[in-house]
Amino acid sequence: MRKLHVAFWVVVSLVGIFFSARWLVQSVLTPPPAQAAQADAEHLRIGDVFLDALDAGRYDEAVAMCTPEVQQALSAEALRKVWEGLPTQLGARRSRGPLRGERVGDTPVVTSTLVFGMAALDARIVVNGSGKISGFRLVPGTMPAAAPVRKAVP
Repeated sequence: MRKLHVAFWVVVSLVGIFFSARWLVQSVLTPPPAQAAQADAEHLRIGDVFLDALDAGRYDEAVAMCTPEVQQALSAEALRKVWEGLPTQLGARRSRGPLRGERVGDTPVVTSTLVFGMAALDARIVVNGSGKISGFRLVPGTMPAAAPVRKAVP
């Protein structure tokens, strides 16, 4: 009877550890959810210029749009490696959606969905009150729904 009691508590402990680890991974590694919000027109313009610079390979120009803190953390070369590595990892990019306003927690962001062959990413850009980019993050996005397949009519 004692062995059954010990085995029960071992199983209960393992289940608790599993769900605690799952919660920890989800809370730490999963990006915070975004809520739709009204975007500042200037933030949308800055976000477009930033993404245009990345698409054109002008990484020094893109980094120059950022705050000093972001510039210290993200070099033009590191940005180039990430940006140019995306198609290798996710397939050719199919589209870049228009920027939209969102709010992540208390932070307003402008977001564009980048659709690649195998996945979609949301490019979240935070623009501060001085018009500088104070945050840039790529997070999993939602692939657009595929058009329904129509059967040929004989």
